[in-house]
Formats: sequence, C-alpha cells, structure tokens
Amino acid sequence: MCATGKAVIFCLLIFINDPAADDAPAIYQSVPNFSNAIADTGFDISWHVEPREVTLDTEVKLTITFTKVLNPKNVRRPRLNQHSQFAGSFRVIEDKGTEINQRSVTFRYSLRLRAESRDAIPELEIAYFVPGLDRVATKYLEAIPLAVDPTTKPVKSSQPLDLPDRFLTPVMRASHGNQVDFQYWIALLVSVIVAPVIGIIIWRYRNPDGVSLARLKQNDAARNAITGFRQAQVSDEPLKQTVSVLCVYLRDRFHLDIPSPIPSEIGQAMEQCGMERERIQQVVDLIRSCDEKRFSEEQSNQFALLSRFRELIFDWEERM
Repeated sequence: MCATGKAVIFCLLIFINDPAADDAPAIYQSVPNFSNAIADTGFDISWHVEPREVTLDTEVKLTITFTKVLNPKNVRRPRLNQHSQFAGSFRVIEDKGTEINQRSVTFRYSLRLRAESRDAIPELEIAYFVPGLDRVATKYLEAIPLAVDPTTKPVKSSQPLDLPDRFLTPVMRASHGNQVDFQYWIALLVSVIVAPVIGIIIWRYRNPDGVSLARLKQNDAARNAITGFRQAQVSDEPLKQTVSVLCVYLRDRFHLDIPSPIPSEIGQAMEQCGMERERIQQVVDLIRSCDEKRFSEEQSNQFALLSRFRELIFDWEERM
C-alpha cells in the first residue's frame, strides 16, 4: 500500500512539473514583459522589420518570432503600445495577425513614425520561462536602425548679388540708382494690398461664417474628446464612459445620429454618413473589445484599451 501511494505521488509530481504545460507557473505571471512562452531546447526570439528606408508616411511592417517553444498557442503577443519608447516613437501601432506553427509563433505589427528624429526601432525586452532551470529568463531584442527620408526638404532661395559700382554696366548702374525708388513703390503697393487683407482676416476670425464656425466646432469636438478620455480614466466605469465620449465625438465631428452606444448601430450610422469602411471597422472592433472587457471577470489592461481610443482620434485628426 505504501509503495502504491509513493507511485501516485511520483506521477502527480511528474504531471505538475510537465514542461509541456500550456502556461508557465502562476508565480511568474506578474513578471514585467512576461510572454508566457515555455522554452524548449534551442529556444530563441527574433524580430525583423521592413522596409528599412522609410518616411513619416511609410507603413513599417514588424514581425516578432518565437522559435522552439513548447506552448505556441499560449504565447502572449508583446503589447508594443504599452512600452513608453514605442509609444513615443510611433503614432500608429496595429496588430496585423498571428501565425502559429507546431513549435513556433510569429506576431505581425504595422508601425508609423511620429517624427523624423526617430531613426530606429527601440530595444525590446521579453521574458520567458525555462522549465529545466525552473526560472524566468529575459531576451533583449536589439534596436533596429532605420534610414528616415524627410518628407519635405528646404528650398534654397536665390538672391541677387550686391556688386560694387565699378563692376556694373551703364544700364545696370542706372537701374541700381533707381533701386531705392522702386523698392519704395513696391512697399507702398504691398501695404495697400496687405493691410485690407489683414483687416478682413481679423474680422473673419472674430465673426466666423457658417463654414468657419463648423470647422471650429469640429476642432472643439476633438479637444473635448481628449479631455473626456482623461476624465474617464478616473471614473467608476472607465470603459463605459470612454464609449460615451466616443459617441459624443462622432455626433459633433461627423453629425452622426447615434441612438445608443451599440456597435452595430454605431457602425450603421457611420455607414449611412458615407464614412470609410476601414474607419467603421476600427470603431466597431474597439467598442466590442470594451464590451467584452467590461463584462468579463478579467479587468486588467483597461488603460491600454483606453489609450487605443486616444490613438484613434489622433490618427483621424492627422489625416483630415
């Protein structure tokens, strides 16, 4: 009987320490940048970016690959938008799909630079579990340099040479002597034309017509939305409040008739307004993610979801 009990305990220990389990031990789940990957012999993490020569409008495709992993289906996607260096360097970070094989998994992203001064994909830190050593190890993916081509280049202005009189021909000397009078008449003409134009601009600014008033209202809608997102973060129900702020933004910015914050009804209102299919899908998917998070037991990473709303507004306003 005693031998049988020892055999049962031995089998249980083997089952508990099975390196092929789907998830790493719970005590390591709170490790920063933990990917939940369980390393096999020859385990490695690599990444690749293309193209290397980019502008601010170029879509940079980034892939992160885990090879020789025991649980490819349970490896967590690195959330690049939660890393301060990525959030400061790129203004769009989108998930572009996942490819899972028998012992590997590949995550794909789409990035866009925020400024020309950002000339590299920043270093990334990823933690994983090593079953043989029963501990967590860290892989540092080195920064990938980018060749950034400015979208606009300064144009050099050509100015006439100020030559001494001894180098001037008689015709040039005569015109040079009348240069002061000519400049005077030019300045007088410009002042007569520019002064009324400046007066009209000031008057139109203080008394905007219908088109200008609508444009100012649209700008106010974006500013109010960003302020509303900040207030939603400290509210009792941040996700619900964020969806309400987005509905108000859509009504004020695009004059949509939204009866209720339901993804299907919002998508239908945007479609009737003639908005792009890509924008409609972004809003519907984002609101559905909020609803799933609100009614699920897991309430973590809410602020990461809230930041996606702000990125959506910023992206839309930049394209307009």
